[in-house]
Amino acid sequence: MITSPLKTHEEIQALKQSWLEDPWWDIEDTEGFEAHREILAEFRQNQEAKWAKARQDHLLMVAERIGHPGDAKAAERYERWKTGAKQSAGQATTLLVHYMSLAVPNFNHEHEQELGEIVELIVDAAACEALARSIWKPRVEKP
Repeated sequence: MITSPLKTHEEIQALKQSWLEDPWWDIEDTEGFEAHREILAEFRQNQEAKWAKARQDHLLMVAERIGHPGDAKAAERYERWKTGAKQSAGQATTLLVHYMSLAVPNFNHEHEQELGEIVELIVDAAACEALARSIWKPRVEKP
């Protein structure tokens, strides 16, 4: 078994900072830091717990704001929907600007913001319609 030499406090702190900026790997598996595996694993687990708590706190705040107190799952669905709607509006705006520039002579890209606002209004209208349909329950006629 090959053991790595002990790293200085500064080297360990630099590794931790690097990991915090881009935490895509298990920090405790970093080559050359094998001798510090336990403290690095503890650091990763503590940081991941902090991130999970911050996410949960955020979701509970959103749940309260949207009228579903304590329902983190509803808040998560709401955030996914909002993110998807924003992405769709951005893509629609990009396509609309592209095709307008092809179809309209002397099309001015200064109107891009206005086109984006129109797309957002369309997305909002569709969202309102979807919400209305999800709330509306047709009366069932009894035989």
